[in-house]
Amino acid sequence: MKRNPLSYLLPLGLAAGLIGCSAGNSPGNSHLHSGNIHNGVTTADVGHNRLVVELARFDTRRPAAVAVSSTGRVFVAFPWLDTHPDHAVGELNAAGETVPYPDAAWNRWDAEPGPSALRAIVSATALTVTHTDDGEFLWVLDAGNPRQRGVVTAGPKLFKIDLADDTIANVYYFDHKRDFAPDALLRDVRIDAANHTAYLADARGGAVYALDLRRRSVRCALRGPVVTGGDGPGLVGLELSADHAWLYFHAPSSRTLHRVPTAVLRDRLAGPEAVAAAVETVADTDAVVAGLGRDPEGRTLFLTAPGRHAVLSVRDGTVEPLVADARLGWPDAVACGPDGYLYLAASNRPDAASRGASGGAEPGYVLKVSRAYLVAAAQARRELDMAEAAAAESAALATQAERRVADAKQTAEHESAAAAAALAQVSAAARTINDRRFALARAEQAQAERDAEQQEASLHAEAEAVAAAEEADRADVAAAAAEEAARVAALRAEEAASAVASAESAAHRADAAQSDAASAAEAYEHAVAASALAAAAAAEAQAQADRLQSAAEAVQARARVAADAWQAEQQHAAAFVTAADRAARLAEVAAASLERAELAELETSTPVGEAVEVADVPVTP
Repeated sequence: MKRNPLSYLLPLGLAAGLIGCSAGNSPGNSHLHSGNIHNGVTTADVGHNRLVVELARFDTRRPAAVAVSSTGRVFVAFPWLDTHPDHAVGELNAAGETVPYPDAAWNRWDAEPGPSALRAIVSATALTVTHTDDGEFLWVLDAGNPRQRGVVTAGPKLFKIDLADDTIANVYYFDHKRDFAPDALLRDVRIDAANHTAYLADARGGAVYALDLRRRSVRCALRGPVVTGGDGPGLVGLELSADHAWLYFHAPSSRTLHRVPTAVLRDRLAGPEAVAAAVETVADTDAVVAGLGRDPEGRTLFLTAPGRHAVLSVRDGTVEPLVADARLGWPDAVACGPDGYLYLAASNRPDAASRGASGGAEPGYVLKVSRAYLVAAAQARRELDMAEAAAAESAALATQAERRVADAKQTAEHESAAAAAALAQVSAAARTINDRRFALARAEQAQAERDAEQQEASLHAEAEAVAAAEEADRADVAAAAAEEAARVAALRAEEAASAVASAESAAHRADAAQSDAASAAEAYEHAVAASALAAAAAAEAQAQADRLQSAAEAVQARARVAADAWQAEQQHAAAFVTAADRAARLAEVAAASLERAELAELETSTPVGEAVEVADVPVTP
């Protein structure tokens, strides 16, 4: 289900306030990504977080532990580090000042080993509160190691103070020569009241000790590389699960959060190998850790991270940054109060172990910040990380889509160019064919016109030949008539010649016959001339007919040549039609590729590039 974008504003604002810096520093400069100490926050880019409440500031004392009762009473422990504090344990009042607790006498030590250390808190390093049916108690761990130069006689002990009347309910003394090493540095304590066991952390020896509260005996329950993480400093922070079934611990050099079953730690018959084998890895914090705490529900662990000026959370094996502040130069301890706040003690101590983080110039602080804000900030950070991951994934998909679209576009462009070239060739071939067809048509039209003219001339010549033939026939008739007339005239001449003898009797008829003969001779001459003309006309008509016959044969020969040329052109046109079909298929393939490219582009949410357009090829009519 999609979320309203406005629903991110509040948690993201909280994340910017809690994980970010003060107004003088940009929140973007402080990235506390889990498991990445190299991107950790330093004093150069962390300011005072406006959501972190400053309860107290100490210029000469170094608060190393904080505890809060069920009624909201705040207790602070001040170990003897560089200078001797005026009191080792104090209760914080509303004015931000600490009052010696449980009283001034227990906080007054003359710095001499022996009997005076029995009735005084030498160097308090850890605090914790238990609430059982027997009442509520503040437990104070006294390392008995002032200036961290060695344990003094009667120095190391564990106090149980009744918060109902602020009296010492019990003191558990340790024999530093028998129970611990001479230079042991007890740094943290957790109480399993149901099983009458206290768990102590030796930061220098790298060990977890189990104190039987009923027998008042202590023994080393866990030691070795699994605790120290190697050759570096030993174990620092401890925390119990809500059901007290597990003890969590963290070694600075290992940068790993572990847990071990408390039943194994309490088992006096379990050997070191069995205890070490029961240790489990919870999370890789990739950070120096000084103190551990948990919420009342027991679902979340809190880790103070010196060098990162921050508090981290671990839930279900996931490490996340919660809050960063410049005043957390060396945050030693964390505790949850009944008011929903997380209380922090930052000693910012200038000793050799922390000088790289604090520089030895910062004062110590007791701070608090709302756990509700921390939860909201963590949720906001998770959502922001998911949004960034989704954005990165979307960007990667968009990049892949862009590459696919670009490839498809390039392929389509190549195919389109090939199709365009093929279409251009087809178009040129079509134009050539059309031009040839047009020229052939014009040639055929001209030939047809010439054939029509020749046909008309032939018809005219035939008509003239027919007319000449008719004229020749008429001349033949006339010649026959003339011949007949000449024959008749000859007969008459013969008759005249035969009758010459008797011409005397018919002189007048002879003269007439002579006139007729002259007329006949003239007519015969006319007939002979007409016959000659008719013969000449017939010869001319025959010559014209021969010419027409030769022209007709030439036309037939050209027609055959034209027919052969037309057949060749038809074959050439068929070849170009085949090329045109192939080009059309290439065009279809190019169109399909273009369509696939467009579909590939439509699959992406972000339009990429410009659409590929293929110009239409004009069709020549």
